[in-house]
Order: sequence, then C-alpha cells, then structure tokens
Amino acid sequence: NQKFMKNIFIILFIILISFSCKNNKKIDKENLEKELVKLPPPQKIIDENSLVGFACYYAGRRSEPVENITEILERKNYDELKKKISSNKPAERYLATFACIRLSENKIIKLNNNELSQIDENKKSDLKIYFCGGCTEKENYKLSQLFSEKIEFITEVEDWFNQIK
Repeated sequence: NQKFMKNIFIILFIILISFSCKNNKKIDKENLEKELVKLPPPQKIIDENSLVGFACYYAGRRSEPVENITEILERKNYDELKKKISSNKPAERYLATFACIRLSENKIIKLNNNELSQIDENKKSDLKIYFCGGCTEKENYKLSQLFSEKIEFITEVEDWFNQIK
C-alpha cells in the first residue's frame, strides 16, 4: 500500500511538473515578445560612384568621384570634363555638370549644343547623389534638387570648385 501511494505521488508529481513546464513556455513566449530588443535599421550601403564627399569617414578623405573630377580640373583637361557630364557614375556626372556650368559662366570653356542639352537633362535628372561629411549620416538628393533648391552641401561644392579653378 505504501509502495502504491509512493507510485501515485511520483506520477502526480511528474504530471504537475509537465503542466508547469507547458505554462512556463507560454509565459516565456509572451514575455519574450514583450522583451524583444529593437535593432537599429541596417546600415545604408552606398555606391561609391554616387558619393560626393570632401571629408568622408574617420579619415576625412575625399570620395573617389571628387578625386577624379578634381584631377581633371587641376590638369585643365576640359575635354575630359565635358565627357564626364554623361558619365554613368552619378557623382562624376553631377560634379562635371556643376563645373562645366561655372566654367562656361566664367567664359573659360564653350559648350556645344549637345553638351548644353546634356546639362539641361542632368538638371532635371532623378539620379541620386549621396553627400557625406566626416562620420555624419549620408544624405541623398536627386540631381534635379541640387540644381533647383538651396541645399546646405552646395556651399561645399562651390568652395571645392573655387579652390581648384
């Protein structure tokens, strides 16, 4: 009889534990949903060909498109600059367009009808350019915005151009 009672006690104990575990799983799942940590949004992956920066990242370096157009301007290779207004690299296209407009206004270069047409097309373009400065978040703009709105980064582009010419 004592052995029978002991077996019943063990069986009840096992049943009680199993119910307890099932309830804990539900509670854990409910608590888990409440306690989930929100992750920050994934870091933007930016195509270097769309990046205009004069002091990017920790090193404060210029972006590759800025380096390329700077070199062309320093060599006064205006034929190469004019070709860049049709570049498949949006940042080069923007910088070359900006530089050609300024050089033409200053009567340093003369643009033909095809080049003027390409510049007008660029001024209306939806191609996106990203600006960076140091470690700050990169902001993007359509080319059409850069030629039609007063945007803070335009001052940096003007300063860059004025230092080279």
